[in-house]
Order: sequence, then C-alpha cells, then structure tokens
Amino acid sequence: MAATGWNDRVNHYELLGVQPSATTDEIRDAYLRKASVTYNPQNREVLNGAWEVLQDGAARATYDESIGVVTEAPPITPAPTEPPPFSPFPTVPPPPPTAAPASGGPLCQHCNGAPTAHVSFASQKGRLIYRSMQRVEGDFCRHCGLSIGRRMTDSTLTQGWWGTISFFFNFVVLARNLADLRNLGRLADPSWPNGPGAFPPYPPGRPLHRRAGIGVALIALVIGGGVIAAEVTRHGGSHSSGINAAQYGTGAGVRNAAAAAYARLDVAGANETDFANGVNAITFPQDVRPDVDSLVAALRQFEQDYTANNCTSSASLGATCSDNGVALAADQAAMIAADAKIRQDLGLPAIDTSNLAQ
Repeated sequence: MAATGWNDRVNHYELLGVQPSATTDEIRDAYLRKASVTYNPQNREVLNGAWEVLQDGAARATYDESIGVVTEAPPITPAPTEPPPFSPFPTVPPPPPTAAPASGGPLCQHCNGAPTAHVSFASQKGRLIYRSMQRVEGDFCRHCGLSIGRRMTDSTLTQGWWGTISFFFNFVVLARNLADLRNLGRLADPSWPNGPGAFPPYPPGRPLHRRAGIGVALIALVIGGGVIAAEVTRHGGSHSSGINAAQYGTGAGVRNAAAAAYARLDVAGANETDFANGVNAITFPQDVRPDVDSLVAALRQFEQDYTANNCTSSASLGATCSDNGVALAADQAAMIAADAKIRQDLGLPAIDTSNLAQ
C-alpha cells in the first residue's frame, strides 16, 4: 500500500524535484538520484509510481491534465517501463544543488530539511578476485545522513573483508565513511524552512558500536591478521607478496612458484587493471601463458567496456550501462573461465564461482 500523509501534499514533479516542463531524461536522472537514497518500501512504491506515470508520454499527458498543468509537451525519449536493472558494479553522480531555503544553504536531498552537510558514503562487498562498490553522494540533514551512512558502513563492516583486494581497501572505505558520519553528527537537528519534503526524514537508527558489523569486522581482522602473520612466518619474515617468489627457476620450479604466487596473489589496487598488472608480473610456465593472457585481456576489457558504455551506479539499483550490462556480463564470464583454466593448468583446486557474477 502506498505511503500516505507526508507525501500527499506534493505531485509527481515535486516528488522528483523537477519542473513540469522537464524532459524524460531529466525525470529519469532525478528518479535515479532519489531512488539511490530511498530504501523505505512504502516510499519506494510512491517513487516508482511517479516514474511509471511520467516516463510514459500518454500517461503523463493525462496526469498533467488531472493536476491542471498546462505546458508545451516536452520531447519524449524512449525509456524503460521499469527501473534500470541491478548490476554488481555500482556509482551515482552527485545530484545538482537542491533548492535553497531562506537561510541560503542547501536542503536535504531526501526530506527537504536543513542544515545539511555534503557527504559521500560507500558500501563495499568483497569477492574472491574482485569487489563491488555502491556509492551515495549528496546534501543530507543530520537524521537522513546518519541513517544512510550508518546502514552503508555497517554493510561494509559485515561484507567488505572477504576478498584479497577488498580486505585492504576496506580500511580506506571505512575511514572516509566515518569522517562524514562525524561531520553529520555535528549538525543540529533538522528543521524545514521551505516546508516538509516529499518524504519524512529517516530515523538515525542505532550507532555503529551497537550494530552487528563491529563484531563481524573483529572476526575478519583476526582471521586476516592470522593469514598475514602465517605468510610472513612462512617466508622467514620477508615482506614479499608472493609475486617475486615466482621470478626464478625453470621447469617444475617455475610451475610450483607460479602456483604458489597465484594462489595467494595480493595486489593493492582498486580495479581490474591493477589486478591484471599483478597477474602479469608472475613468471608462468610457457604452456600456462596463453590462459594467463586470456585472463589479463578479460580484466582489461572489463575496464574498457565500463567506460565505453557510460556505466554509472546507484546504491539501490546497481550499475546502469548504455548496453544494459551485456558487455560487462561477457567480460565477467571470460574472467571466470580464464581463472578456472589457470587453476587447472597449475594444479590448484577449483573455486566456487556460483556467486562471482552476482
């Protein structure tokens, strides 16, 4: 059942923060920005209802007439009848400045409250050989910002450690989130100088130290620290990542060293290109090299396709690409296939790939 009460005072255009003369593309961008921070099911139903009406030319004309809007018909561009599909490679562009209240400062992107702070929150999910990110950026009041930031930070504390790359990058994500949460905590409670927005403010919710993510993070750090300590001990205190250990010997020696390095590959970096460079640095036996080249090519092709298809992301809707994610899905399949072949070549155990493409 749709939410009632707070949002009854606004029409679809006011709900999305656009003018009745807005184009379909402008309405779609406004919808995506709003959807990225709307996680209440009733509010989401209201938001989706507005989008379904305004993206359809005939339905929009009927709606305009029902609310007494008389404008020159805007150009209608083709748009999907449903919100863009979810993809695991999230980032939403920063929203344009919201309307200013009488005090001159920006209003909260979600509830129209003030004062606000401009913040950027990220939520990371670790995977075995890659990671997925979701981002929300905008101006938020104390209540809405703390609610969004705490939810995303708790998710990162719970799910951000479970991968070679993501384990180390998680510290960066958490540090940035905590800095913005501190800035929001310094704000006064919100007021509504221009009247309430389409949705009520989010409740801030429990502080992080009272959420499950802290306990999971402590367990992950103990496990990760143990693995790192074991590797350091194994190599006699050497700080080698395992890549250098593969740079010697011939025949069986090269194969064994390459297998050991690939099995514990530790590459500091934030994208597929960094991982490709790390794989490329290992000296593999000649018969394995073609499969290595396939993996490196798939990793680099993913980065190219992500840029070429104008992919953007949303905390709630995931990545949106001009080709609906077709190229990214193909690249991911190529990565998984090449990785499996390398493991077979080196005599390493196969890995469970059932959730790598989620």
